[in-house]
Amino acid sequence: MAPVSHNWDEEKSSFNAVIIAQSSGGKSRVFNKLIKPVEEWESRKRLELAPKIADAHAKAGEAETRSEAIEELKKVPVFPDMRVQDTTPAKLVMRMRDHYGRLALLSSEGGPLKNLDGKKFGTPPEFELWKKAWSSEDHREDRVSAGSREVRSPVLTALLMVQPAILDALSRCPSLRGEGLLNRFLWLILPDNRSDLKPSHEAPELKKEIFERWEQLCFRLLDAEHKGTTPHLSPTGGDGLGLTVQQVPILHDVPLSESARTVMQDFDRTMIHEQQEGHRLELVSEHAQKCVGIALRLGAGFQVISRACEVEGEGKKQGFKYEPSELFDTEISQECMEMAVQNVDVLTHHFTYVMEDRPSFNLQTYVLDKLAGLGGEASRRDLRQKCRSFKNDDELEPYLALLEKSGLITRTEKKNPNGVVSEIIKQT
Repeated sequence: MAPVSHNWDEEKSSFNAVIIAQSSGGKSRVFNKLIKPVEEWESRKRLELAPKIADAHAKAGEAETRSEAIEELKKVPVFPDMRVQDTTPAKLVMRMRDHYGRLALLSSEGGPLKNLDGKKFGTPPEFELWKKAWSSEDHREDRVSAGSREVRSPVLTALLMVQPAILDALSRCPSLRGEGLLNRFLWLILPDNRSDLKPSHEAPELKKEIFERWEQLCFRLLDAEHKGTTPHLSPTGGDGLGLTVQQVPILHDVPLSESARTVMQDFDRTMIHEQQEGHRLELVSEHAQKCVGIALRLGAGFQVISRACEVEGEGKKQGFKYEPSELFDTEISQECMEMAVQNVDVLTHHFTYVMEDRPSFNLQTYVLDKLAGLGGEASRRDLRQKCRSFKNDDELEPYLALLEKSGLITRTEKKNPNGVVSEIIKQT
């Protein structure tokens, strides 16, 4: 889908995330549970579509003229093959072309990131398609040996769960950082859980209902199809005609509500301020410039998922409120946009940690930057809402005390016309 308009451009639904967890921490088991519904959905759709695909190819092969064969190829259903793990850049182009220009890179290891430097295959770093798939730019390659390869409107979504050692591998590949690829990812560093480990037989069991609910949700989202497709002829196909037909999706629009737009604009101003010299995100300004787009994509995702979960009725008559075909008939709510902004804002800490030689999170600077974004003066309540890294006032208070002791802020009390007293915090 193409969820929102942002200035003159529109944000696609491409989304990249890396979760960093300790080795032997159980990440593979969790990851396998997450993607199992995707595998089952693919298997089911393949069995359903295989006879139709075979018949369509047979008709194309029986065509009497080249033009008739091309027309038959345009009708061939797309084979459900949306997942990829270990692949070369050249094969990635072909896989995306054959599946609507869309793929999901799902892996519980760091191989896909390490492969990008080209060392495994003895080639130079090659990740142009990765970058173009972020903004859905058409991609074409022309090679003497391999001929031409093309993919229209590519979108690549990546979810990787990797070990901390991947950080060292990334730091030894300047091209990955210098060309901005990693700025397009959200990074989540999970704490070391060794001190909380329990014997397997003592670990709490996840309820079966949770997995069933997750499977239902995934199936509903995967059944929510595009508006339609437009066939595009790509060169050098494997069909004997020198052509391959790529079915290019006609995308859904999920616009911003007015209240959600206000949240997005406020976050945009915050990111612009915090990447300036001397501020929290100065050293990762390229990532900060992507954060609004990431939040928009995340907000659209939250909105569609929320709609997919809505139910109506009671007891045995309870059912989902919307059919899969209706999931995109919505707009991004303020609640979903605020949730997206909170996630992205907090995870900028993690990106700084990954990219800048593991610095500690400077939460004093974080609070001061949020106050500056509010014009240098705000009520404690408003500042707390902006400081999304803190769950409550008790977590925020120690940093306010340190800033006050350092002479960077002052705190006073102010009574409103209704007699309610609030604390006013002002940057000095």
